[in-house]
Amino acid sequence: MEIEQTDIINSTPENVYHIVRDHLSQIAEHLPNVKKIDQIQYQKNSSSTHEIINRWYANIDLPYILSKFVSEDLFSWKDTAIWFDDKKCVQYDLESFYANNFFSAKGANYFSPYGKHKTKLKVTCSFQINPENIPGIPRLMTKKLAPMIDKLVVKALAPNTKSLGVAIKSYLKEV
Repeated sequence: MEIEQTDIINSTPENVYHIVRDHLSQIAEHLPNVKKIDQIQYQKNSSSTHEIINRWYANIDLPYILSKFVSEDLFSWKDTAIWFDDKKCVQYDLESFYANNFFSAKGANYFSPYGKHKTKLKVTCSFQINPENIPGIPRLMTKKLAPMIDKLVVKALAPNTKSLGVAIKSYLKEV
């Protein structure tokens, strides 16, 4: 699945870029389907690049049948991002914390000038879901549960990707 979203934000690209890079856990409060975001690692690789690893926790209501086989931890993911200060962009990879190869996602966010004091935020994401790789689900049940799991992953990832701009706008109203 491919997602692309563009938003215009009433703040400079420098400000919006730094807010998302340095205050993502506070922005999480404004994202749908996110309980919280924890920063796991921050490393400055050079004067203009940073590697940041975050753990996202989805706010998902598991259907009863799925709750017998998997925990909500299945819907937390590792976000490994390389931030390029000079280009005002970030490239990221997402993967499940709970199950290797359950899903993978790659994307980039671009923070560009728009007019005099505004930012054009472009968010892109491409993800692949492999429900057959979930531990804990009996092989015979995988085919039956796969569509349900697929929908839950899309429900966890897609709205947050699409609404990052809205979340940033809400955050900016508070600060």
